[in-house]
Amino acid sequence: MDHIKKYWAEILLSFLTFCGVCTTLLIGSDALKLTPVFITLNLGLVLIKYQNVSVLWPMVLTAALIGTVAEAIGVQTGIIFGEYIYGSVLGPKIFDTPLMVGVMWALVMIVIWAQLPDKFGWWRVVMASLGAVVYDLVLEHFATRFDLWQWNGSIPLSNYIGWFLVASLIGLVYQKNKWSLTSNLLVKITLPLHIILFVCSLIIVG
Repeated sequence: MDHIKKYWAEILLSFLTFCGVCTTLLIGSDALKLTPVFITLNLGLVLIKYQNVSVLWPMVLTAALIGTVAEAIGVQTGIIFGEYIYGSVLGPKIFDTPLMVGVMWALVMIVIWAQLPDKFGWWRVVMASLGAVVYDLVLEHFATRFDLWQWNGSIPLSNYIGWFLVASLIGLVYQKNKWSLTSNLLVKITLPLHIILFVCSLIIVG
């Protein structure tokens, strides 16, 4: 019982991931309409875990704001990432950009940053940005397959460069303000569980 009490958030996130895979098995691609719910609940669990950390909300808002603005510019102009449009899966939009995008950027950057100790100094910015790009390598195939967004053609190299640059900007703000979070099991398993869900969904639906 002590382990359940200590790791309830990690257990819940793992269970939600398992439910996502099972739901996809049962109803196919329609299950992916629940993606915003999964992402929001995941961020909520992270917020609860770090609720007593004073820099948490500045970190969330910084990543969400920079990510949303960058994506809005990208959608409207085709620069930063390349030419793409968002589908309806991620919900309400502003400037053709889902508000959920800010939630996703905040979640990804926080869980990556929390795993990079202070001793890395400014190298944390580079490492966090590379981590975000590696995550996006899998995310892109999931997102385009299930209409989270669509590219004008194949996924361009500029997309990954854009991810690196936007993540770097967020990381620079974090590092300049010396914002840090201690690592825990939840942040360590978050992105691996995402990748498991993405890959399983792609295999199941084909």
